[in-house]
Amino acid sequence: ALVANISDVANQAQLQAQLEANQGRLVKAIRQRNLSLETAVSAQLMDFGTALRQRTGAQLEMLQEATNDLVKRRSEAFKTRLTAQLSCLEVDCLQEAQHACGNNGSK
Repeated sequence: ALVANISDVANQAQLQAQLEANQGRLVKAIRQRNLSLETAVSAQLMDFGTALRQRTGAQLEMLQEATNDLVKRRSEAFKTRLTAQLSCLEVDCLQEAQHACGNNGSK
Protein backbone atom coordinates (compact mmCIF):
# COMPACT_ATOMS: atom_id res chain seq x y z
CA ALA A 1 0.00 0.00 0.00
CA LEU A 2 2.88 2.33 0.80
CA VAL A 3 4.48 1.59 -2.57
CA ALA A 4 1.17 2.29 -4.32
CA ASN A 5 0.88 5.61 -2.49
CA ILE A 6 4.44 6.56 -3.40
CA SER A 7 3.71 5.61 -7.00
CA ASP A 8 0.50 7.68 -6.96
CA VAL A 9 2.35 10.64 -5.49
CA ALA A 10 5.08 10.31 -8.12
CA ASN A 11 2.48 10.07 -10.89
CA GLN A 12 0.67 13.12 -9.54
CA ALA A 13 3.95 15.03 -9.34
CA GLN A 14 4.75 14.04 -12.91
CA LEU A 15 1.26 15.03 -14.09
CA GLN A 16 1.57 18.32 -12.22
CA ALA A 17 4.93 19.02 -13.85
CA GLN A 18 3.49 18.21 -17.29
CA LEU A 19 0.46 20.42 -16.59
CA GLU A 20 2.71 23.31 -15.55
CA ALA A 21 4.89 22.83 -18.63
CA ASN A 22 1.80 22.75 -20.86
CA GLN A 23 0.45 25.88 -19.18
CA GLY A 24 3.81 27.60 -19.69
CA ARG A 25 3.79 26.71 -23.40
CA LEU A 26 0.18 27.84 -23.70
CA VAL A 27 0.93 31.18 -21.98
CA LYS A 28 3.94 31.66 -24.27
CA ALA A 29 1.86 30.84 -27.38
CA ILE A 30 -0.90 33.25 -26.27
CA ARG A 31 1.64 36.02 -25.64
CA GLN A 32 3.22 35.48 -29.07
CA ARG A 33 -0.24 35.49 -30.70
CA ASN A 34 -1.17 38.71 -28.87
CA LEU A 35 2.08 40.31 -29.98
CA SER A 36 1.41 39.28 -33.58
CA LEU A 37 -2.11 40.70 -33.39
CA GLU A 38 -0.85 43.94 -31.84
CA THR A 39 1.74 44.26 -34.61
CA ALA A 40 -0.87 43.61 -37.31
CA VAL A 41 -3.38 46.06 -35.82
CA SER A 42 -0.66 48.68 -35.38
CA ALA A 43 0.39 48.30 -39.02
CA GLN A 44 -3.23 48.57 -40.18
CA LEU A 45 -3.75 51.69 -38.08
CA MET A 46 -0.61 53.26 -39.52
CA ASP A 47 -1.78 52.46 -43.07
CA PHE A 48 -5.21 53.88 -42.29
CA GLY A 49 -3.68 57.05 -40.84
CA THR A 50 -1.44 57.51 -43.87
CA ALA A 51 -4.34 56.98 -46.29
CA LEU A 52 -6.56 59.35 -44.32
CA ARG A 53 -3.86 62.03 -44.26
CA GLN A 54 -3.33 61.71 -48.03
CA ARG A 55 -7.07 61.81 -48.75
CA THR A 56 -7.57 64.79 -46.46
CA GLY A 57 -4.65 66.62 -48.09
CA ALA A 58 -6.07 66.01 -51.56
CA GLN A 59 -9.53 67.20 -50.48
CA LEU A 60 -8.03 70.32 -48.90
CA GLU A 61 -6.17 71.08 -52.14
CA MET A 62 -9.38 70.70 -54.16
CA LEU A 63 -11.24 72.91 -51.70
CA GLN A 64 -8.51 75.56 -51.88
CA GLU A 65 -8.59 75.53 -55.70
CA ALA A 66 -12.40 75.76 -55.71
CA THR A 67 -12.26 78.63 -53.21
CA ASN A 68 -9.68 80.49 -55.30
CA ASP A 69 -11.79 80.02 -58.45
CA LEU A 70 -14.89 81.26 -56.65
CA VAL A 71 -13.09 84.35 -55.34
CA LYS A 72 -11.75 85.12 -58.83
CA ARG A 73 -15.20 84.75 -60.42
CA ARG A 74 -16.85 86.86 -57.73
CA SER A 75 -14.14 89.52 -58.06
CA GLU A 76 -14.55 89.65 -61.84
CA ALA A 77 -18.33 89.93 -61.51
CA PHE A 78 -17.96 92.66 -58.88
CA LYS A 79 -15.49 94.58 -61.08
CA THR A 80 -17.89 94.31 -64.03
CA ARG A 81 -20.79 95.65 -61.93
CA LEU A 82 -18.64 98.49 -60.55
CA THR A 83 -17.45 99.42 -64.05
CA ALA A 84 -21.06 99.51 -65.27
CA GLN A 85 -22.09 101.64 -62.31
CA LEU A 86 -19.17 104.02 -62.89
CA SER A 87 -20.12 104.34 -66.55
CA CYS A 88 -23.69 105.17 -65.57
CA LEU A 89 -22.43 107.74 -63.05
CA GLU A 90 -20.19 109.33 -65.71
CA VAL A 91 -23.15 109.60 -68.07
CA ASP A 92 -25.28 111.07 -65.30
CA CYS A 93 -22.55 113.57 -64.38
CA LEU A 94 -22.11 114.61 -68.02
CA GLN A 95 -25.85 115.04 -68.44
CA GLU A 96 -26.02 117.08 -65.23
CA ALA A 97 -23.09 119.22 -66.38
CA GLN A 98 -24.67 119.75 -69.83
CA HIS A 99 -28.00 120.50 -68.23
CA ALA A 100 -26.37 122.95 -65.80
CA CYS A 101 -24.40 124.59 -68.60
CA GLY A 102 -27.50 124.76 -70.76
CA ASN A 103 -29.51 126.33 -67.98
CA ASN A 104 -26.77 128.82 -67.14
CA GLY A 105 -26.32 129.79 -70.77
CA SER A 106 -30.05 130.47 -71.30
CA LYS A 107 -30.38 132.77 -68.31
